Amino acid sequence: MKAERLPPLKIQFDQGYRAFFNNWMVNNYDPETIQGKEWQRGFDRAYFVNLYQLKQKEANNEQSAVE
Repeated sequence: MKAERLPPLKIQFDQGYRAFFNNWMVNNYDPETIQGKEWQRGFDRAYFVNLYQLKQKEANNEQSAVE
């Protein structure tokens, strides 16, 4: 197994996830490496979690306005 594919890749995933919520838009890893891809995966996950939460909040606000 290549050294770059060894764990802990969770570190890069978590860094990307936190980066989204802290408005850090730059991946400090080479995007062609597994570390860079894991960082991007964490960033993307945070984006979609945030999008889901915003849609839920919007739906709840619309529902409250109807009642």
